[in-house]
Amino acid sequence: MRLTLNFDSDEFDCHSGEGVPAHVIPNLKRLCMTVLQPLREEWYGPIIIVSGWRSPKWNEKVGGAKASKHMTGEAADIRPVFLDTLPKFEAMVERLWANGRLPGLGAIGKYPRWLHLDIRPKKPNGTLARWDGRGVGSENA
Repeated sequence: MRLTLNFDSDEFDCHSGEGVPAHVIPNLKRLCMTVLQPLREEWYGPIIIVSGWRSPKWNEKVGGAKASKHMTGEAADIRPVFLDTLPKFEAMVERLWANGRLPGLGAIGKYPRWLHLDIRPKKPNGTLARWDGRGVGSENA
């Protein structure tokens, strides 16, 4: 199912092989419309979904947070095609956030090979939840 011009729901299927459940689609659509599509348009190139929706069982298998936004379709781990451009991609995300062009963004986690972005509610002071991670990625589980 088409979520936005550049994103389809099957890109967010769980690495276990399970497709995205219908009740998760509205959250994925909001994630794509308010965060991922604006990034894609600014980047002018493909963005790889490293990890999209996760079933609770898969989330546990890969050591995801107990209340992971991946399980509700409100998060994606993403990266540009070429890993050597990740620092430039990160800088673009920060710039677009600072300029108000990622209205849904509520959190950013920076990992060595991807960024975790999600649409949780922003902190009361309007800032993003932030962290640096060391995960290996659910695609390797």
